[in-house]
Amino acid sequence: MPHPYTHRLELPTGCEELPDVECLPAGPGVVCIEAGERCALIAATADARAFTRRRLIETSSAGVVAQADLRPIATCVGVVAVHSAFEAEWVYLTLARERLPHIYRAVAERWRAWFVHIDPDAEFPRFAKTHLGGDGEPDPRRSLVAPRSAGTLRSTTTHAEHNHAGLLLGPLRDKDTAGRFIEAIVDGFDLCRFHNVLVQAPHGAACAYKEMGRCPAPCDGSESMAAYRERVRESVSWIAGQIDSDGSHTLLRLVTDVEQRMIEASGAGKFEVAAALRDRGKRLSELESKRFSHIRTIERCRWLIVQRSAQTHSLRAMVCLCGIIEPLGDFDATNPKAAAHMMYGGAQAASDRFTMRTLTREMADNLGLLSRWLHKPTGAAGRRSAGVFIPIDRHADADAAGLPAALRSLIRAESKGEPTAPIEDQELGMEPA
Repeated sequence: MPHPYTHRLELPTGCEELPDVECLPAGPGVVCIEAGERCALIAATADARAFTRRRLIETSSAGVVAQADLRPIATCVGVVAVHSAFEAEWVYLTLARERLPHIYRAVAERWRAWFVHIDPDAEFPRFAKTHLGGDGEPDPRRSLVAPRSAGTLRSTTTHAEHNHAGLLLGPLRDKDTAGRFIEAIVDGFDLCRFHNVLVQAPHGAACAYKEMGRCPAPCDGSESMAAYRERVRESVSWIAGQIDSDGSHTLLRLVTDVEQRMIEASGAGKFEVAAALRDRGKRLSELESKRFSHIRTIERCRWLIVQRSAQTHSLRAMVCLCGIIEPLGDFDATNPKAAAHMMYGGAQAASDRFTMRTLTREMADNLGLLSRWLHKPTGAAGRRSAGVFIPIDRHADADAAGLPAALRSLIRAESKGEPTAPIEDQELGMEPA
């Protein structure tokens, strides 16, 4: 079992006495109600004891609808105690993947992460949206959705090593955000907007963007496809979150360069050139939007996740390495700065040991869970208690990542007695026979 129960309550069959649920925690947890060798129910809840009581002892009162009484079939109740809404959903998904696989798929699909795929070395490079495949072990290049398409799926060749089939950029909150990201890339770097014309190069008919000076027009041969592919590679290099030797982000440097060229053109009286550069700078700035702030190549989707633990002045850390979630353990946070360096050092060590060879269904689902929390608004239910999410980067350290300050905020929340894990009840029911 992926997550061993922290609490267990055996329920003898044929016993008419009401179960003693006092041994279960009156706090947040994931509850698994077993019926013999099968699983009747898995639920994430803010109070495991009260939830179990409701589901095993049918009660009703004025204005309250009684829930189904599972006592006649229940043989065991297992609870995994958790300490944040993120941890609850991770445990919930992991248990459901093993115990209720068919029903689990519906939940995982609702939390699916979206990425943008691009193969700069393709004959006619094209940015496309993808949710990382369908049933079974996903190929990262399958289930690609064409830009501006509501849902047409485009098949691609299966590759054992995904590096051979281009890059995945993400995670993104949903399909609409992925589409807007593609539009921002195309506009910011003046790439081809009409793939159906691009594939006719060099015999295609140039569109109006050539007339406006916003596309070198590879479609009609004004620009060679080799040069166009090089521009696509350059755009991916800027977007992929690369860091210069001086620690500055390359996209920010690109925007600064464009703004400097605009000033120089304006000073030289080249006002049309300056206006074009100004507009391009605005389009590039769109890529700095908060909704795109977590985007990186899938190989660099490596995060340190820190949340409060069961112990006072203690924090629990885990890492998400390209969809593989591993606990790092609990850390004494009475000295946040020292704890931050220990956590971040452990996260970097785990990242250095990790090598991404392929993308499994579990990894894709965990990336969806990560994306769900990365993009939750600050004021959303459970967001604050979910802890902090810090990207793991070899060029950064705990101080640069702002981790000590984040840990101090978690400890302050604990001292104020704020709830540790406001979890909304979520249930998965009996798997169909």
